[in-house]
Amino acid sequence: MTQPHILIGFSTPKSDFAIAAAIIRFVENTPYSHVYVKIWSDIIDGYIVYQETFAGLGAMNGALFDDHVKIFSEYKIDVTEEQMTQIMHFFQDNYGLPYGVRQIAGMLTARVLRQMGFHDAKNPFADGIRTMVCSEMVGAVLTILGEPFDKSLLEIEGPKMIHKIVVKLFGSQRSSHV
Repeated sequence: MTQPHILIGFSTPKSDFAIAAAIIRFVENTPYSHVYVKIWSDIIDGYIVYQETFAGLGAMNGALFDDHVKIFSEYKIDVTEEQMTQIMHFFQDNYGLPYGVRQIAGMLTARVLRQMGFHDAKNPFADGIRTMVCSEMVGAVLTILGEPFDKSLLEIEGPKMIHKIVVKLFGSQRSSHV
């Protein structure tokens, strides 16, 4: 039996008409707009991608996902059986959770206010776990893996902050196929 692992990845759609992705890339100042988790399935002999999208928290075939996005980096992270169980329970318990459209607007508002000098500005549309964006989903997985960070940051920060945390913790485990 192989060591259980997950991949945390950073991507953007291949489509030139993905306006929301373009806005996120601009605001984050990154070439990627999305963060996701891939988990290997022996049953389908491939990866399943777990992600938060406008359709809500869901899963899709990894090969199909790879065909529709530009992947910038993926990090292979070994996990224990207990952590994998907790991660799978998290996805199962939150499957279909709506995407935080208002939350994205609040993230942008808080960032603008912080740039204007209001350093304690919070997301006016923060809603905890009633809705979710992709960076919150992966932040929850990182919490399961033992990464302690201020969860309120997930109501303001996006994929760029998650990338910094992943690189700090798992940078040497960047997947070689990317």
